[in-house]
Amino acid sequence: MTQLTNLDISCNNKFNGTPLAEIISRMTNLKELAFRFSGLDREGLLWILEMKQLTSLDIYGHLFDSNVEELIYNNLKQLVKLNIKEKPPLNEHVIPLNYSFSW
Repeated sequence: MTQLTNLDISCNNKFNGTPLAEIISRMTNLKELAFRFSGLDREGLLWILEMKQLTSLDIYGHLFDSNVEELIYNNLKQLVKLNIKEKPPLNEHVIPLNYSFSW
């Protein structure tokens, strides 16, 4: 999974007890990330901010903090595209994550 460069994922904040953002942050070749979730907490955001290689980031869901956009731009210097929305577009089909991970 570390060879992925583009990921569009929909899931709860945790997967099998592990923060989803922590799992994704281990994907070191990932350049584009669309993250759809039930809520991004501060811990999840910190994991995403470790992904210095990201060039595109779409976040859909309820955000805990109003200055998330500033935090992202200040930490992800490679980022060219940032899209933060409360909900995915109505016509967009979201496929739930049904895979298990082992590290």
